[in-house]
Amino acid sequence: MFRTIRRIGIVTALAVGLVGAGGASAQAAVNPYTAQSLCGLGHTEIDQDPIRNQATGARLGTVHLL
Repeated sequence: MFRTIRRIGIVTALAVGLVGAGGASAQAAVNPYTAQSLCGLGHTEIDQDPIRNQATGARLGTVHLL
């Protein structure tokens, strides 16, 4: 009985870990656009700053200064 409960706990922990890792990688998207493709030649990115939720601190996006 104890062995079955332990196996269920291990499988559950692995499933939670895999779902959590998949969710984190899904949020980390790469911007497919460049300053030149949006604004034309001669424009470059000067700086960038992340946007975060004030209450949770979760990253919501990034602002790019061109």
